[in-house]
Amino acid sequence: RAPTSRHSMWELALLPWVFVVLILVTYWEAGTYGFHHTYWAVPAILLPSAAWFIRHHYTRGNNEEVILGLLCMVGIVISLAVALYGCFAALDEYRALSQGASYFNVLPAEAAASKLDASTIVFTNTTLVDVTRTYGFTDTRDKAERTYCAAPVSDGDLYQQRIQYWATGIDCCEAMSNFACFRNRIQEGAHGALVVRKDAKHMERFHRAVQGALGAYDLTVGDHYLLVDWIEDPIGYRDGLWRGTTTVFAVFAISYLVISAMIGVAV
Repeated sequence: RAPTSRHSMWELALLPWVFVVLILVTYWEAGTYGFHHTYWAVPAILLPSAAWFIRHHYTRGNNEEVILGLLCMVGIVISLAVALYGCFAALDEYRALSQGASYFNVLPAEAAASKLDASTIVFTNTTLVDVTRTYGFTDTRDKAERTYCAAPVSDGDLYQQRIQYWATGIDCCEAMSNFACFRNRIQEGAHGALVVRKDAKHMERFHRAVQGALGAYDLTVGDHYLLVDWIEDPIGYRDGLWRGTTTVFAVFAISYLVISAMIGVAV
């Protein structure tokens, strides 16, 4: 007769949940502090281990261990999906924004060269995006034919020709009008910005849009200028990424405990 082992309801409910919590905490730490190797190391260890446990006890007829292993495997897979989504959708951006400097009460005429280490900028209350000098660049070689938009950040002076900061976005303007690249949909009340740091292809196309605006509106730039993503509250947005992910992880862990307890009772 094959050996068997009996597990209590609490073992069936709590052990899978412990894996869920450990995974969520591990990825929360990894995303917050930039331990990106953890993203792939954890599933590379846990998934084969759980699969071996299930197969090992299945071949020996230990059905209760097989059930326990399957419950743990399900918990691991679901929590990995939630954790990876949280890291890629929010915590990676939070980490990137946290590594840079934050500047406050910045005038649009201030030299961008002194703020190249910035990740978030809060401009003075009179600062706005000059949508009348919009330029949209479309690379016809790109199959998607996306439009890369740029417009000067200004204090409202129509004669300001030297531009230090450029509000940018993708597919949110026409060739020379209708700039609508605002995170909060409208410009009113927004005086903040996230410094744009994308891959080389995107940055090159944004720079092409800026160069187009220089020629179209007789503007100039210095050796260094910054591309920004216009937003109402950049600091609140950055901190919200962390708080939102923490809340999602906590709610998911509590919900999974309830579901796991129900499964434990049923089994």
